[in-house]
Amino acid sequence: MLSLEVPPFMSAVRCRPAWLLLPALVCAVLAVLAARPARSQPAADEAAAAKARQERIARYGVGVNDGEPAQVTALGLEWFVWGGALKWALGTGLQHVQIPEEARFPIIIPAKKPLSEKDIQTLAKRRPGTYYLVENEPNVTSMGDTSPEEYARALKYYDDAFAKADPTARLVGPNVLNWEHLCNGCGGYDQGRAWTQRMRETYLTRYGAEPPLDIWSLHAYDIDWDNLPQGNAARQIAQMQGMRDWLDGVGLSSRPMWITEVGIHWGYPGVRWEDDKAFPSGEFATDHVERYMQEVFGWLEANHESARIDKWFLWVISWTSDFEWWQGEWTGIELMDGREPDAPVTRFGRLYQEMAGITAE
Repeated sequence: MLSLEVPPFMSAVRCRPAWLLLPALVCAVLAVLAARPARSQPAADEAAAAKARQERIARYGVGVNDGEPAQVTALGLEWFVWGGALKWALGTGLQHVQIPEEARFPIIIPAKKPLSEKDIQTLAKRRPGTYYLVENEPNVTSMGDTSPEEYARALKYYDDAFAKADPTARLVGPNVLNWEHLCNGCGGYDQGRAWTQRMRETYLTRYGAEPPLDIWSLHAYDIDWDNLPQGNAARQIAQMQGMRDWLDGVGLSSRPMWITEVGIHWGYPGVRWEDDKAFPSGEFATDHVERYMQEVFGWLEANHESARIDKWFLWVISWTSDFEWWQGEWTGIELMDGREPDAPVTRFGRLYQEMAGITAE
């Protein structure tokens, strides 16, 4: 009887002497393969790291005011929010603006006077799968100025209309200004929490279901004229956490959040008024603003999973004209010094890149 001796290197597999040579050879090959290091693991690790980097960058959005959307990708970012997006998408204006193919943006749509069904069909055809921000600060008279009842009615209309025209569309709202905090040293506005709660109750009463918001959203600003420069990071973090806690408390813990605007309006230690417009006094508080950014965006990065905050948009990338009615000039954060894609990146722009995990070239 023929006996095959098993070499020592074959101990890695459970192989015993066989009657035939072929099984022994198969066992030997399996043993050698088992002993070889996995060459695909470094590639898999690299792919996982690249995916994680891209997911992190996608969380860091910016606001575009009078700058160019091409500035977004020039910074290495992907997402931006832009007031001109609706006209551009409908083809009714701003067609000269070039938007990089890799850039992504939601579209702000009105609630007080909703879009026509024709416009919705146009958007569905041109931009399927878009995220729609339903109104801009509806709780602020000088901005969206929309009552909770008007907003609930608009939500129902948009939900029905997009269900027919583009079921892949996503509704984001209500984009209220702050949650608990109102305004120190100014006229104020309706509290974000009270406005949102009333809107939800109205929707539940009228339609027997939760408001059809795929993503709940908030603007977070420290509007405090009694304590300049603005930028109370702890207070702004409390606004974001406050909405999350409320959502969890009313049974909407599965709904993600976006912070569709976050930033500082006034980075100077003083203000002077001329013809009902505010102008800065003193030196810009660069170190204070930098600490604010580190604290706010550091908190968002550290807590985005537990708080289910998927994305945030720092206001603004650049702002050189067309200010709000009360502004003599822009006095907050700018990431680029100018409106062009090749404009110099500011100190704040470099910090935002760093926090987003972007290595500046």
